[in-house]
Amino acid sequence: MFYNNDAGSSVSADDIRRLIEDNGHQLVHLVEKSEGLPRIFDQAADVVVAAGGDGTVASVARAVAGRSIPLAVLPLGTANNIAISLGCNGPLDALVAHWARVAPVKTDLGVATGPWGDRRFVEGVGGGLVARAISTMDATPIADDTPTHERIRMALGAYLDELSTLKARPWTLRLDGTLVEDDFLLVEVLNIQSIGPNFAIAHCAELSDGQFTVVLARETEREQLCAYWRARIEGQAPALSLDTRHATQVIIDHGDDMHIDDTLFPAAEDGAIRLWVDKAALSVIRGPFPR
Repeated sequence: MFYNNDAGSSVSADDIRRLIEDNGHQLVHLVEKSEGLPRIFDQAADVVVAAGGDGTVASVARAVAGRSIPLAVLPLGTANNIAISLGCNGPLDALVAHWARVAPVKTDLGVATGPWGDRRFVEGVGGGLVARAISTMDATPIADDTPTHERIRMALGAYLDELSTLKARPWTLRLDGTLVEDDFLLVEVLNIQSIGPNFAIAHCAELSDGQFTVVLARETEREQLCAYWRARIEGQAPALSLDTRHATQVIIDHGDDMHIDDTLFPAAEDGAIRLWVDKAALSVIRGPFPR
């Protein structure tokens, strides 16, 4: 089990160990955040468990990808977008009990090829609003004992604040060869339904469908996006109507600073960025809860 005790949850590694053992399993190796991912594979195991938030789950997924060992997710983070997409966003005891009842299934990962080389991703890649808000939140000190609802509220406020000054920037994309060229406030190439603070903009996205959901927002969608974030701050769950496409390969010839999952990268000065689907790259244990 890879356990991140900084994910925002009060659940300890000992609590999870007891849950695992009470359900007839044995925890053969515990890897803390500071120890590094390679330690996961020091001993043979039947399952690798990612107990943490989206960053933790994505890191473990990248490490496990291409191996025969399946991944199970225990959500301990703030947004838990990946856990939601896998039906794993529910009580931990129910999830651990569920492991013995289902067979692992194959799911897709995305791959981003650029100046950094090849980097797999679980949630998505994009620029504009989401990348700017990630940068703002990364620079915002948050105490370890800050409650989840307060973390979400801070993130929602950051998105709304970013929209007040964000300028639509020129992007040139090719979606399975089809040219898309315009000024955008937001460009997101998603492997799952949501990104950031449960920003659910790709409702039809599915981890095993072999394609990306590409969501685009222009200046004409600014007020719709502002209304969405204001409603979220008030506790509502409004719907959005944005330009949505599907593609198995996306090439970004020109864009802005970007995020790959929750990691920021500067805009590529030379050469295109290519995004493609690595089909059935990861074996996962899906949960019993509706998305």
